Amino acid sequence: MSIPTTIFIDTNILDEQDYNFSSKAISAFIEAVKAPRMVLLLPDPMRREIKRHIKDRSQKVVKALAQARRQAPFLKKWKDWPVKSTDLALEYELSTLANEEWNSFLAHFEVKNLGYGGVSVEEVMSWYDCQRAPFGAGRKQKEFPDALALAALLAYARENGASIAVVSKDGDFERACGLYTELLYFPSLPAFTESLLSADLRVAQAKKVIEGDPTLIVERIKEEFPSLGFYHEEDYEADIEDVEVDDVRIGEVRIIYMGGNEVTVAFKAIIDYSAYVRADDHSSASVDSSEDWYMVWEEYRGTVQDQTEISGIAKCSVSADWKTVTGVVMFEIEEDDVCVTTLPEETFMKGED
Repeated sequence: MSIPTTIFIDTNILDEQDYNFSSKAISAFIEAVKAPRMVLLLPDPMRREIKRHIKDRSQKVVKALAQARRQAPFLKKWKDWPVKSTDLALEYELSTLANEEWNSFLAHFEVKNLGYGGVSVEEVMSWYDCQRAPFGAGRKQKEFPDALALAALLAYARENGASIAVVSKDGDFERACGLYTELLYFPSLPAFTESLLSADLRVAQAKKVIEGDPTLIVERIKEEFPSLGFYHEEDYEADIEDVEVDDVRIGEVRIIYMGGNEVTVAFKAIIDYSAYVRADDHSSASVDSSEDWYMVWEEYRGTVQDQTEISGIAKCSVSADWKTVTGVVMFEIEEDDVCVTTLPEETFMKGED
């Protein structure tokens, strides 16, 4: 099977990458699609959704900064405090920056914006009537934006005699792709990148070796994970220390680069870990908004057990016969920070030992 040179990337893929177009997964993907230059299809519902998600993320950042300013009013006197403008102006600046990154990403492709001219509304409504993917039960019952995007992709494929690579985490898109020969489904950017490299017969062997014995990658995860930044979802200023990895389970492994006796893989892993957490109990706080005064009287203290998923890149050296991983020469965890979601069971008065 030849790999399509026309591609559609669902919004959830960009959400997964946090719109970081310099991430290893996106960088490897861009490198792999340089030749031939690929056509990127951008249906109008997805284009609107991406713009909306970028705006929403900018608003969340502004709200987080405003909350920090309210909880710690002295920040306004900090000479390095980043907020030098109104919230509305800051939101505009952040959205502009994010949109510039998005446009730089698009410059790597021949972009085709798809409107609704070729869409058959009658076909979409027939999908809705029989609950055919991307429609479904429950909250999927009214997935008209996805259905319109799918219809636009099919119209383009039929008009141009093209096969389209659909990169999406959405199971309904996967089921919809199974109904049309024009659409080929890929669950992630690394999965598509690996397919582009599949002409190299070593890919299958390298994948088999690394999945069969990921010990060296697991060791690097255990070594590097405690050095990441950790914050608590209930208290961004919580002290989190003594992080220890209890278990690592390697999930998806994708080959994204091949060299002489080296292979670079993108991976996902589930990590069980423990950490000592000291976090404010904001339910114990006293507040006087007229004086910009906020005092927390109690705090959580203790060791918690938690779990998180990470993604990363590992460049591995392999033996001459491509049967053994001999080392990890480059390793990077994509996430800079890990959100701790559990709190210790007990609270103590602040200042008590």
